[in-house]
Amino acid sequence: MSDSLRHVPSQRVFLDEPVWLTPAGEELAQPGRALNLSTGGLFVCTEAVLDAGSAVLVRFSLPGGTLVSAEAEVVRAVYPEDPREAAGLALRFTGLEREDADAVANYVAQRVQPQSGEPGRLRLGEAGLPIGVRAHTCW
Repeated sequence: MSDSLRHVPSQRVFLDEPVWLTPAGEELAQPGRALNLSTGGLFVCTEAVLDAGSAVLVRFSLPGGTLVSAEAEVVRAVYPEDPREAAGLALRFTGLEREDADAVANYVAQRVQPQSGEPGRLRLGEAGLPIGVRAHTCW
């Protein structure tokens, strides 16, 4: 598989913020709610029905007020009749201004949790005493 076609997953973090989706060629934005965010895209819970491959303009705010506006492509649609998960759209960013990309990357980096078994370091109290830790999943 060529590198240009290889999908490299990025770490996702929880995001619970309103989202506005404007399908390409339309003027009316449709509401949704972000479920998670990565540097590569986000999942939006919505009743909007768009097929994989559809282009959209997505707008949302990061906690703290940074407004992000990006062109995106629907990579997966979960339809309302699917009982396995919430209806929504998995979106991949295809056009993101540098300032918005940096804001998303900073938000994600501050909230990413280490993988299970990955060593970490905590500093306790004002003295900043370091202790060793290991991340564990609870699933």
